[in-house]
Amino acid sequence: MPSLREGAAGEQEVEELEDAEALDNDDTIGDSHYLRGKRFKKLFKLLSSDVVQQPVQRYRTHTLFLVLLLIAAHTGCFALMYTIVGTQSQLVATLGDVGTAGILATEVATFSRTLNMHYSNMTVPDGPGGPGLRLASSPEDLP
Repeated sequence: MPSLREGAAGEQEVEELEDAEALDNDDTIGDSHYLRGKRFKKLFKLLSSDVVQQPVQRYRTHTLFLVLLLIAAHTGCFALMYTIVGTQSQLVATLGDVGTAGILATEVATFSRTLNMHYSNMTVPDGPGGPGLRLASSPEDLP
């Protein structure tokens, strides 16, 4: 691959550019602006040549390809995470339902035990210390 100095400008133009830079340090304002413009024109011609523009165009193409690749990767990862989060939320809802069912099952067991005690007219079951307490159904039942 040819270097910038061996590109469209050639070695003679590079020497002229260096001479123009050396003359640019003079105190003559009119000459310095002319030489600066001439140097700019040669530099623009050098930088706009095909030899210089090929790597720049290749860089732009590779950068665009990389950006498109990153967009595709981010979109794919977003879709995957969206699906996983949806599945997880369904599993969390199922877990909540199972927890509620467990709480309600213990309440049903407690209520059925309470109903059994009321139907048998016992507030405290019979134990080793003697019979359980009877429910008070009238004022006469109170001690």
